[in-house]
Amino acid sequence: YAAADIALWDIVGKAHGAPVYRLLGDGESHPKLPYASVLFGDTPAETREIGEDLRRRGYKAAKFGWGPMGKIDEATDIALVAEARAGIGDAAELMIDAGIVWGDDVDTAFSRARSFAEYSPTWLEEPLYPHAIDAYAALTARGPAVPIAAGEGAGLYRQAEDIIVNGGVQFAQIDVGRVGGITPAFRVRRLCEARGVQYVNHTFKSHLSVAASLHVFATNPDFRLCEYPAAGSPLSQGLASHVEREADGTVRAPEAPGLGVTIDMDAVREFH
Repeated sequence: YAAADIALWDIVGKAHGAPVYRLLGDGESHPKLPYASVLFGDTPAETREIGEDLRRRGYKAAKFGWGPMGKIDEATDIALVAEARAGIGDAAELMIDAGIVWGDDVDTAFSRARSFAEYSPTWLEEPLYPHAIDAYAALTARGPAVPIAAGEGAGLYRQAEDIIVNGGVQFAQIDVGRVGGITPAFRVRRLCEARGVQYVNHTFKSHLSVAASLHVFATNPDFRLCEYPAAGSPLSQGLASHVEREADGTVRAPEAPGLGVTIDMDAVREFH
């Protein structure tokens, strides 16, 4: 369903000679800060190396996730975050993705947020299961030291609404490929605007998804962050033309008609 919705927006945009964001409403496209989305290294030292590489590549923000986080002990969790910060530097924004590792354990999620606060992360992402709405509500009600982000698992508008309205998250991360496409994602954007929640795309893999995601929130200057895949398989990297970072390090929704990216059919055939 999401694939059909995204494809139809692309078709309509090309028929009208306009980028999708212009079809969604009035307003200009605003730059977004792309954060490199990567996995934690297997060790804190390896995590630092990954961060240093991202800094050399010019990224001003990075999100580290999954890997050993939450699977060994508290000291390791803190060391992973500390080395991620050391790697990308104090000037960059740092995001932490816990990868649902604490299930519905509100106490541990709250405690880790307090421990991670020393390293000034922008958010702690998915510390709990996507469906654990009551647990999210309990966690956010306690006022954790780091803002809480979630929502990538929402497969319907109603699920996204639930985590925002009842879960109380401060960042709603919506995947256009899961929530049903650009149409319901745009509804979530409007909900975030009404409730003072930050809308962020969830895009870990292809630039086709980056483009589709950017059109959803391009015209809101307050939604300033864009998840940007910094690694991936030959398929995910070669599927479509890239949404390139500009000279100042930001990205924008493509201005070409439709989604604004070109599908590489040779890559599609190779990996079909």
